[in-house]
Amino acid sequence: MSPSALRAARLGLALAALLAAVACSTPSKGLDGWGPSDFDDTGSSDFGDMEDDPFAEDEDFSDEDELPSVAEICVGKTTMLRTAYRPCDDAQKGYAWYYLTLDEKIPPVGKKPKSGSFESPGDDRVRVSDKGGSGDAIALSDDADRVEVCVRTSTRVRTGDVHCDDEDGGYAWYYIPISHRIPRVGARAERGTYHSSDYWTTYRARSKGGEGRAAATEEPDPEVSKPTTRPTQTCRTPDMRRPAVRYCSWSG
Repeated sequence: MSPSALRAARLGLALAALLAAVACSTPSKGLDGWGPSDFDDTGSSDFGDMEDDPFAEDEDFSDEDELPSVAEICVGKTTMLRTAYRPCDDAQKGYAWYYLTLDEKIPPVGKKPKSGSFESPGDDRVRVSDKGGSGDAIALSDDADRVEVCVRTSTRVRTGDVHCDDEDGGYAWYYIPISHRIPRVGARAERGTYHSSDYWTTYRARSKGGEGRAAATEEPDPEVSKPTTRPTQTCRTPDMRRPAVRYCSWSG
């Protein structure tokens, strides 16, 4: 190697050593230009304390907060003993719905509740196990689709929907799980409830009834399902000398 080349190589090595020494004495920086020296040991910077993520609590949000908070049970009005749900579902005399918060001690069937109310909380309610207890663990899922049929409240015999659409006295909607058989018009409705819920998707039923989904029809538009006109009677008296003799006909 020539003397000039040797001197150039030595100068390059010396410059590399100098740069390495300067780099070791300078604090490292992050990708955003901040290094460890910009913060003290408390986590503060020259701009004050770092704030927590304002959306951090949202990540811990649970759907459990939206679950109904009230248990509904059926009791005998005179004894206050808890019974199965069927007497209340069918609005049998002498029985009534009773409500307690889920964090209370819910009695099993055959026992009396120690607290509660007959006042309905609306849709903030859920059915619970016959064994009783407390907390969400005893809640029963009850969000299956229903078929609504109009019945006479005195007999629970199915009638035309128009009576319930028009809110005629002595008639009410009866909600049957869509997995059950739906009665034809004129037959008695069974295994349903008068107790409605906004958590259900409800359907109407064909007049001939049948197996649940086969008998179900789409939920009608309330403005379309009601008849726009009622039948009207027109009478005439052909002979005014005999006004009691009248000929009548229906139209509409």
